[in-house]
Amino acid sequence: MNREQRLGWLGAAGLLALASAFAWPLLREGVYVGNGTDLFSYQLPTRALVRRLLLAGELPLWNDGVLGGLPLHGAWQLGLLDPVTLLTIALPPELSTDLDRALRGVVLLTGGLALGNVVAGVRDARALLQPSAAGLASAGLLGGAGVTWGHVYAGHVSFLAAWSYAPWWIAGTLWSVSAGHAAGARLRGALWAGVALGLCLLAGHPQVVYVSGVALVFAAAAQALTGGGVRG
Repeated sequence: MNREQRLGWLGAAGLLALASAFAWPLLREGVYVGNGTDLFSYQLPTRALVRRLLLAGELPLWNDGVLGGLPLHGAWQLGLLDPVTLLTIALPPELSTDLDRALRGVVLLTGGLALGNVVAGVRDARALLQPSAAGLASAGLLGGAGVTWGHVYAGHVSFLAAWSYAPWWIAGTLWSVSAGHAAGARLRGALWAGVALGLCLLAGHPQVVYVSGVALVFAAAAQALTGGGVRG
């Protein structure tokens, strides 16, 4: 095993350790929310309500426990149409939120790998999730950043949901405007970006879309200035 391979395995091990931190609440008894109250004030009671309605055979359309009543599905914050939320929402609320956060870590870190490899100039879509130096660095920065950990144990589930899709739609957009790709590859990149952006919006925290959109503008400009953008 050469030096580059050893570094790759070490980086992958570090990334696995970072991913396991997202799943740590699953191994604890009770619910740990750090210094946050969003989990107690919104996520847990709302997920309990949705679970109760689903088990009763009713659609989760209305929440009569807040003010004079609010739309439950239309309120958006819970992100009921998000695939991860749909996968976990019927579980007991404590398990639902902990599993949700763990799965968001997987989505975020794999998106970080893809983004790093796209920025590094990887042209083969099959290699986007390879543990390259650029991919591991990108995933590590996203997974270990304050913008991530400031929300994990504070119980900001909807923020993490939207944030986990951000690297995916940024990577897809950069792929779609890359000068090194054929028209078909660019089209697939545009479709990939569109799906990821749609999921980011469905997750229930649109502010993430605005912020990551600003980051995308700078990333696309840097790509164009270094010769990686679309050539007219």
